[in-house]
Amino acid sequence: MTLEVSEDRLSRARRVFSDELADSIAHVHVTGVSGEAEVGKTTLVREALRRESALQPLILDLDAAYSPNQLIWQWARSLARPLMHDDIAYSHIVSLPESMWPASTRAQLARLGDQLGPDISRLVEQPHPDHGSGALDLINELMYATITSSHERTVVLVFDHLESPSLSFRHPLDVSDLLWRVRSASQQAVDLRVVLVARPPAVDLAAGPDAAFYGDGQWLKVGRPLPDEFSAATDQPIDRVADVVRYTAGHIQTTLELLRRSSQRPRRTLEAIAAELSAEQRTLTDRILQHARSLHRLGSHLVYEIAHGHGPYEATPDASSKDVSQAMRQLHLAGIVRRPDGGQSDWELTDPRVVWRLTGLLVPLQP
Repeated sequence: MTLEVSEDRLSRARRVFSDELADSIAHVHVTGVSGEAEVGKTTLVREALRRESALQPLILDLDAAYSPNQLIWQWARSLARPLMHDDIAYSHIVSLPESMWPASTRAQLARLGDQLGPDISRLVEQPHPDHGSGALDLINELMYATITSSHERTVVLVFDHLESPSLSFRHPLDVSDLLWRVRSASQQAVDLRVVLVARPPAVDLAAGPDAAFYGDGQWLKVGRPLPDEFSAATDQPIDRVADVVRYTAGHIQTTLELLRRSSQRPRRTLEAIAAELSAEQRTLTDRILQHARSLHRLGSHLVYEIAHGHGPYEATPDASSKDVSQAMRQLHLAGIVRRPDGGQSDWELTDPRVVWRLTGLLVPLQP
């Protein structure tokens, strides 16, 4: 079984959360999904939406939105696809120059203009967003078109990776402004559902005291998969899975890879397999350190110290508490570090393979 197949089966095995999420989307106007990096939030949201035929999802990924103009363009095209009722025509728009569009595709675009209005229809036809950073002025029109786009199914507007714009210096997309505009336009929409997906330090962008959705809807927390879910996804005995999770703390990719290799070579010890996996992670570790350094001048230093079990403040006594706090927030937003148990435990690196590589130790970790 390949790693990709195991990940797909794992998302289906996590049915308890998917059911809870699907129920929330069906009955609550706004649903938030929070969880540390690499716990499968995006996959679980898509799995829950895929199971409900009465829902029409429109997913906007802020990880890909490098400007307001790009987000508006992404939104317009995502809105157009189900309205065209023809994947072939839509593929012409996204993959062929305008001069090669057949008459049938042009006719569908003309009908789309009647449904969405000229401004949104123009964006659909463009091969790229408008030049420059732009603004969010078209949000009201897009929200209206989104709300009225389906008379038969409930529209679910998903904003994924709310934390992403905060990772870039002076990012032109203001997430707070975006969500206030969405809230303003959606308050009278009975058949619209909003789903917000974020890592813990970005939840306040949507649900903090000064945020658009403060006190609105409900937030569901996603943790790492349980051993029985890994067992169901890989068809491996629960005792073997539990032993592996002691080493990986339930990190999805590392756990699945250790299980795959251990099933192929059952006579090898887990420590030997983990050592083999660690030896292959030099490039990954170098990139993590480089990324951390780009986020804050203390970044790579703090990654190294946390890998060795040291607290960020005690490991950096010569820096101000404010600097250390800012660095840790950026590392947390980026998914390089995490706080198990919702902040009750000490900091640790998200990926155990990086810990193994930096420390040279293959000791079991705490889930």
